[in-house]
Amino acid sequence: MRAMRKLLREKLSKKDEVKRLASMKKDNLIPSTVPIKESPINDDMQVGGSGAPAEFNSRTLRNKDGQFPSWLSGRQRKRLTAKQAIVKRNEKQKKVKKNPDFIYLFFFKSIIIFRQIFRRIITSANGSGDNAVADKIKQLITDHQVIVFSKTFCPYCVKAKNVLNKYKLKDYKVIELDEIDNGNEYQKVLGKITDAKTVPRVFIAGECIGGGDDTERLDRNGDLEKRLKKINAIDN
Repeated sequence: MRAMRKLLREKLSKKDEVKRLASMKKDNLIPSTVPIKESPINDDMQVGGSGAPAEFNSRTLRNKDGQFPSWLSGRQRKRLTAKQAIVKRNEKQKKVKKNPDFIYLFFFKSIIIFRQIFRRIITSANGSGDNAVADKIKQLITDHQVIVFSKTFCPYCVKAKNVLNKYKLKDYKVIELDEIDNGNEYQKVLGKITDAKTVPRVFIAGECIGGGDDTERLDRNGDLEKRLKKINAIDN
């Protein structure tokens, strides 16, 4: 049985050899009288040695249509295709390893640049809005002898208003920041003007005298009444 299998393999191998030689003769790769043995795939054939004919790519052993030469057996073609796929994958991995942080660096730099541009846009918009609010506040302070920037729920604001309400003031204005649309912007600008972000902010003759505690203290020691009389703000 083994002898029959051996003879069968020899006959098949001889048939394959005859077919391969016939194919090579057809492609004019060998003279018709010279036999040729199957050569293994080596590095010389893959990287561009003299093993590949002119019409085939010396690196991939493929022609323009992507086909292998006919003298390569099916096993050799599979091996060569697998090796070329591995080489291609390794080349891609090497490119990524050379600059592994390039993508992340580009991504974070783009975010930083975008944030800077966004901040500039917001700052310029807020700056123009703050300027308008600042002009409005300065105009109110100039137009009224006594003005209080307050909030209805703030106990210090209630304290300052109760102190001022004891006097019959001719020109007295109260701005409740929690009752206007841009009250937060008013408070922000007032913080820049007076170096204090809290309310109330009490102005007499264009000068800020402080908050609720400051107004109460000035009233206790008599300085508040003197200031009001000096600008003729009290109605006799």
